[in-house]
Formats: sequence, C-alpha cells, structure tokens
Amino acid sequence: MTLPIEWVYILYGVLGLLLGLALERGRICFVSAFRDTFYFRNPWLLNAILISAGVSAVAIGLISTAEGTQPLLLGSGWIVLVGGLIFGFGVSIAGACASGMIFRIPEGYVANLLELGGFSAGVLLWAEYLYVPLAGAYGPPVSLPSLLGVPFSIYAVISGAGLVLVGIYLGRYVPRRASQVAGGWTLDPRRTWDPRLAGLMLALVQVALFAEDPNSLLGFTAPYATFGGAALQGLGVNMSSVPWIGGYYLGIYPLLVLTVAAFAGAGIGARMGKDFKVRLPKKRIRLPQSLGGGILAGLGAGVGLGCNIGNLYGGLGLRMDLAALLFAPGLVVGIYLGFRVGSKL
Repeated sequence: MTLPIEWVYILYGVLGLLLGLALERGRICFVSAFRDTFYFRNPWLLNAILISAGVSAVAIGLISTAEGTQPLLLGSGWIVLVGGLIFGFGVSIAGACASGMIFRIPEGYVANLLELGGFSAGVLLWAEYLYVPLAGAYGPPVSLPSLLGVPFSIYAVISGAGLVLVGIYLGRYVPRRASQVAGGWTLDPRRTWDPRLAGLMLALVQVALFAEDPNSLLGFTAPYATFGGAALQGLGVNMSSVPWIGGYYLGIYPLLVLTVAAFAGAGIGARMGKDFKVRLPKKRIRLPQSLGGGILAGLGAGVGLGCNIGNLYGGLGLRMDLAALLFAPGLVVGIYLGFRVGSKL
C-alpha cells in the first residue's frame, strides 16, 4: 500500500510505541537470550525470539503471495560474518543489544545510556572511515529461496514454521520458576509480559512495515547513528559529507520516528510497571566498559550491515537472505567471547 508521508509517520510512531512497550514488558534482548540459554540453561527468551521470527516469516510469505512483492535484501560475503562477530562481542561487553538498549535506558540504566553513545560513535566511525574502503568486500545480495530454487512464499512459510517448531521445542526446557516470573499472556502494562507475547508484537511490527512498504527494514543502526550525527551537527560539525549518513540519515525519516517512539513506549512500560530507577553499576569499570563495548557494537553493526534486529531477526523473519546466515554465527561467537571477557573485568 502507498500512504501519504504524514500517515507513514503516524503509522511508524504508533508501531514504535507498541514495539517499545513490548520490548520493555517482555525484556526482549538477544544478549540475554543467548547468555541465558547457554550459561543458565533457560531458553525462554530464545524460545520467544524464534517463535516471533517464524510467525513473521509465515505472514511475510502469505503477504508476498497476495501482493506479488518481495523484501529488500542485504549484501553477503565473509565481511558480514566479521561484522557479526564484532557486534556480538561489543554488545556482550556492554550488556545489551540494540533492542535491549531500547528498554534498559528508559528503565534508568546509566551504563546502557553510555553504550548508546558509544554505539552511535561506532557507526559514525564506520561511515567515515570504513564504509567506502570496505565497499568492495561485500558480495551481491543472495536470496536463500532463489539459491535453493524454491518460490519465496513457499520458503518463507516452511522456514517460518520450522522456526516456530524449534521455538516451541525449546520451550520444554524453560525452568518452571522462570515461567512463573512473567504475568502471563496479558497486555496489562503494569505487569511483566510473557516474552512470547512480546515477541509476537515484534513480529506484528515487522509484518506491518512490510505490508506498508516491501523495501522497509526494521532495525536501529541507522537511527542510533542519526542521534550522534545530529548531536555533532548541533555542535557545528559538518556531517553532510560523511558517506552513508550524510546522504539521508541526518533528517527525519520513518525509521527514526519509530525508534524515538519505541524509547517512549518503553518509558511508558517502565513507569507503569514501576521499573524506572536511576541505576549506576556497582563496579564503576562497567561505565567505560559499556562505552567501549558500544563503540565496538556500532562498528560491527556497520560492517555487518545491521544489528541483531536489522540483520539477524530481519533476515530470519523477513528477507530470508544469506546475510543473516553469515551474521548469525559471528553474533553467537561474539556474545560468547564477550561474556567470557566481561566476566573477568
């Protein structure tokens, strides 16, 4: 569908509020998901993320069949895996992924506010110094359905159903004590939500964006870079000549509206759930650690063509491309290494 730009902004604003509320009430963070699964044998968040991506993929497949559209693909190549590794290490050191920052900052986590500043700086450093030199390292976009000779819609439905089934299977290993923490399948913003419910709302946002524009990509890398770029411009720095960001990401655009609204939605959830509190880490080393981890995460997001939402989640539940399969192992290994290093600091 084609909407007037003012309606597009309204749509993205509403979806952003819902997304932020869902992320905060369901505490959807990819760093926590992998850490809890591998170290604490609690796959609840991973279970929710897989079900969310699977539901999104099935819905995208049905919409693509009805409308004859397919999503925009990302580039491929070994460099995407390297980006995922750097990104995963950075967010693990800092303590939250790109989506985790959306709700942890409105909850009052000062360390994650520093992480956001570092993330923005990292993306800007990539744009200024690496965007052009690394351009030749990326291969062309590769669609997995095309690679396998399967229609996009069929691949989307089959792969989506597979992700849902894997997620449901992992749900069997969620400790009973963990399942009793959440308030269940409720939309009451005063209570903690079941992560699977929050994950379904994340899927709803991605599907709605695709239905509005097949070329839309849900992610936070560009908006986070815009925050830093706008701040530097306010200080008198000319950002218009910076590659990538200078051409489009210095003004107001739909994904920026969604991201700002997501912070607002998370803030609403934190206030209504009584989860807001200014929180300084007990170990002051965590402050520079979060800033440094954020810088690495921003660099990794630039090199890897997106964050955990823009590349991995979007690749599984929207694009079905090779980029997500390259980014995924780098992200997982990076989070593991970051956890090992961070635990010793």
